[in-house]
Amino acid sequence: MPPKITKGQVYVNGKKLNTFYGTAHRVGLDRESYFEQMDNEKSEYDKRDMMEVFETSRKEIKLSDDEYYLIGDDWLRGRMMVLKEDKFIGKVVGYTK
Repeated sequence: MPPKITKGQVYVNGKKLNTFYGTAHRVGLDRESYFEQMDNEKSEYDKRDMMEVFETSRKEIKLSDDEYYLIGDDWLRGRMMVLKEDKFIGKVVGYTK
């Protein structure tokens, strides 16, 4: 499953990941909602830095069968990284196919 990120949109196997976590976001808001809220509240923030977050791009990478690509829930302060399956700690409580 090679992930790729283009202008804040995650793609997996060439297909757009059409979920909340499939696009860049900040404090639970997409680009348009974030800038609108910050401007309406007259909040101080670095608009240029935030544009970079919402425009994040990463080249496609190949993952082996025991690797997963993780994206933090906060694209500004979170991390994006490959993690081997044997590094996961926890228990699967459910999944869907």
